[in-house]
Amino acid sequence: MAKIRLGFVSNSSSSSFIVKVDKNDFDCPKCKKLIETIFKVLSAKEYVTEELGYDTVEDFLTWRKEDDSSILVRALKEDLNILLATVEYGAEETIRDICDALDLEYEEEY
Repeated sequence: MAKIRLGFVSNSSSSSFIVKVDKNDFDCPKCKKLIETIFKVLSAKEYVTEELGYDTVEDFLTWRKEDDSSILVRALKEDLNILLATVEYGAEETIRDICDALDLEYEEEY
């Protein structure tokens, strides 16, 4: 399992977490409810166009390195959903702990 931090520490008051979703991640009903309470579930394509503001997925991918293996790029290529959480400064450790406890692969963006 990879845990990747992208970007750099800035004066931002929040961090975003992108979490990879596998079909088997929601076998436990209580885990599913917890995840849906904390994270926004959306398609990777929807995230790129609606949250990041790119016109198309192709526009987004042209700015990425050819060997980019980030969760978002993999989810786009496989047409998968992702989980998104944006947390205020200081609450990142809670999201990390939840992802680690549920064995979810995540990336943190600043």
